[in-house]
Amino acid sequence: MAVATGGDIPSRRAHSIAVMKMANGFHKLGHDVKVLTVERFSENKMKKKMKDVHDLYGVDHAIQIVYFRDYFYYFENFTPFDHVFRLLDKVMSRKLRYIADPERRISDYCREHEFDLCYYRGYGRVAYYNVVKNRVPTIMESHIRNTNNPDLRRAVKVSHSEYFKGLVTISEVLKREFVKAGVPEEKILVLSSGVDLEAFQHLPDTKDAREMLNLPLDKKIIVYTGSLFPEKGIKQILLVAERLPEALFLLVGGEPKYIRFWKNYADSHGIRNVRFTGFVSNKMIPIYLVAADVLLMPYEKRPARIMDIESTSPLKLFEYMASKKPIVSTNIPAISRYVTHGVDGLLAEPGNINQLTDYVRLVMEDIGLARKLSENAYEKVKALDWRERCRKILKRFCS
Repeated sequence: MAVATGGDIPSRRAHSIAVMKMANGFHKLGHDVKVLTVERFSENKMKKKMKDVHDLYGVDHAIQIVYFRDYFYYFENFTPFDHVFRLLDKVMSRKLRYIADPERRISDYCREHEFDLCYYRGYGRVAYYNVVKNRVPTIMESHIRNTNNPDLRRAVKVSHSEYFKGLVTISEVLKREFVKAGVPEEKILVLSSGVDLEAFQHLPDTKDAREMLNLPLDKKIIVYTGSLFPEKGIKQILLVAERLPEALFLLVGGEPKYIRFWKNYADSHGIRNVRFTGFVSNKMIPIYLVAADVLLMPYEKRPARIMDIESTSPLKLFEYMASKKPIVSTNIPAISRYVTHGVDGLLAEPGNINQLTDYVRLVMEDIGLARKLSENAYEKVKALDWRERCRKILKRFCS
């Protein structure tokens, strides 16, 4: 089977992790899987930096990754050239348009290699081409709330076809949007994102993990993993660190420009107990998590630029839950859908730094509470393994 997407492999983006973990999940179920993806300048540049793309995502090397070069939009998002590309796109011949459309070439590849199934995550272009032109059985996954997106509208248009097997999305909110747009309700499956539980098996204990990572053994360590966009509550983390100088705050991930920005902020405010690691591979994340005493995951009040707080199913949260470490986060719908305050985590009200600090301090000091929260979170997340997610999808749409 094919697992297809519109690009970002490799990248630091969460959805690229989800695509590769889904491919790995299907592979673990016994399927012969190829990942089909678009290559532009950013993917090519990162590929050259990576020794091993499979190792970056922690997936089986038996999964082949096939790249389709986007010759026309190779330098997409290079702002000075974007308007030129858009203008030329309008005057291209049909043949040139095909050459310039890697997603259509992905669709033709699916037909030529006679895949039994294509699982496509994206806006819907491959789903559309498969169903209309190539009659390749296709399951689509989309987390897009704006069903007026032109590519998504094409997929909706063909959702009644026998070759359009189904659509997977991550919340009832999104399901209602798709039904309203015209997708048959019986063809929609709502499933949370997943977690690779196997990656959290046979990990070192806290002491050994800290020794591996050159972290102090005699301090409480608060860990955050992910990007360092302001909406992710990074300023809140630094303010909590300022109030808890006895602990070390470890921020794992982030682009260099944001690391420089937050380091400057910490230095200018005299916050000395913060350490930034920079980007690490997804394969290493579990080790950083088990090295922690507390896992922190705050958000600003309105993180709209980076997530839809009503419908997002955050991968990071599930990794936190799988690590068996206590979680302190912000009480927004995307989190409270999975974490019950006082049962499997502690949720501070948005923007309440004093409350966030009190909760971090509480689980640092109350070992019994920390253990209870961690165990309950782990029991809940066991149902969200990527392999089981893949199994549910195939059972619903292909049995």
